[in-house]
Amino acid sequence: MKIERSQIANFIREANKEDLEYIKECLNIQQKLASHAQKCQFSIGEVVTINHHKISPDLRFKIEKINRKNIKVSCTSNKFNQYTVSPSFLKKS
Repeated sequence: MKIERSQIANFIREANKEDLEYIKECLNIQQKLASHAQKCQFSIGEVVTINHHKISPDLRFKIEKINRKNIKVSCTSNKFNQYTVSPSFLKKS
């Protein structure tokens, strides 16, 4: 079943407080599932790159620790160059 965005927007505008709370709860659950799925793609010791405009795409990083929301990585060429990043910024190399 496909619903148009305008229909969703109209429903949200007309929704009561209970409906909005339910929508918020469903959205939070979906976001947590998506975040968990992204995080599960990686494992400790894996070499990755960081997809961010401030980090050179040529640098390679090794995953050191996987936290609840973020992943701690250290540069393979300089162990003191460490970052804690969201899994959405990481790309397998």
